[in-house]
Amino acid sequence: MKNGDKDISTKPIVHPVAVGGFNKKTASLYDARRPEYSSEAVDAVLKYMDLDNLQPLENLSADILELGAGTGKFTKSIHSKIKKSVKYLATDPMEGFLEQAKMNCPNIATRVCLAEDLPFPDSSIRLVVAAQCFHWFASDTSLQEIHRILVPGGKFICLWNNRDVFYSLD
Repeated sequence: MKNGDKDISTKPIVHPVAVGGFNKKTASLYDARRPEYSSEAVDAVLKYMDLDNLQPLENLSADILELGAGTGKFTKSIHSKIKKSVKYLATDPMEGFLEQAKMNCPNIATRVCLAEDLPFPDSSIRLVVAAQCFHWFASDTSLQEIHRILVPGGKFICLWNNRDVFYSLD
């Protein structure tokens, strides 16, 4: 489709700021500077996921799909607390960041993909989690994709990790 001289594409793209700033060269620096997730926050997410009561389902691509896993900050925090039988898949559109995630969590499965174009069959994911990243892909398209891949009754969890900053007027 054309609008004047500009081609208007509906194909999802990675945000230009992410492409320029979140890459293989900056992954270790990003990882060193971003805050960790508290044990309490991870435990709250796990409680909401209710992993102890998962019923067997056929044709699952994953029990938990993490979108925007980045360098694996949240991945590392949660992966150490879930049973080995839970199939966890960390995704990110930036391959360099996923390489850092694999160094942080050598036993996780990863896949490069966009939230707006998820390469999974319909109803094949139990839980989708987006930790500190939903703002990068918050759109009708990504929400439709997440809804499409979730099993009936599946859950989508978003969380943010903000540093506590205290100011003194003294």
